Amino acid sequence: MERQRVIRSASGFLSGADLQKHIVRSYFMMRVGLGVIGIGFPFLLLLGGLAIGIAAQGSISAYYFATSPDGASMRNWFVGLLFMVAISLGLYQGFSIGEDILLDAAAVFGVGIAIFPTPWPGTQTAMLFGIPVHILCAVTFFLCIAFVCWFYADDTLSLIHNAARRKGLKIVYRTISMLMPASMIVAWVVGKGYGVFWAEAAGIFSFGAYWLVKSYELRTTEADKRAIAGRLEQNYGQVEEINSNTS
Repeated sequence: MERQRVIRSASGFLSGADLQKHIVRSYFMMRVGLGVIGIGFPFLLLLGGLAIGIAAQGSISAYYFATSPDGASMRNWFVGLLFMVAISLGLYQGFSIGEDILLDAAAVFGVGIAIFPTPWPGTQTAMLFGIPVHILCAVTFFLCIAFVCWFYADDTLSLIHNAARRKGLKIVYRTISMLMPASMIVAWVVGKGYGVFWAEAAGIFSFGAYWLVKSYELRTTEADKRAIAGRLEQNYGQVEEINSNTS
């Protein structure tokens, strides 16, 4: 038997198999991290703001400007987490070129959400085509993720052999992809007040839910591990086992 190759790490040795698990875990944790941030982001701003004396705001983006009576704010959290999400999306590599392009675009617009603040009394707002750049970036960001969820999320479902589970996950992805733009429409219709905050939060929850569900799916099929081992290929919109159809 060929002797297993090992590499030296800071704490000892990692076998080839252990190193592969280590790399796969990195992808898994990045996806889970995006999901956790998405689910926790609105609650962090709301509860963190209340804890330092900021009244509940009528929108997520209002936490960029809102301050407590003594001047404390949640701005650093708002901007920092947006940058963390944007950088993660830009670094993440999906299972197709189209998915990568959309995620890279979402990363750019995510940065735009952070650096171009929402309209606020007494401040100047960057405008494009008569629309605040902040709003344009936010809408386009969610559309990019919705397109990823609609057009590319089910590429890897072909690796699931159980038809019922495959169909169920496809329904989940379709539902999430519709909830994201729907939340923006609801926020626009509501216009102002706490309804806008929770409509925007619903879109962010959908973003987080997508990454958590995707993490579950890819972990159960070991898609990352199989891709690293060179056992998968992208075949006309479906990720398949190489030579799986050959005898």
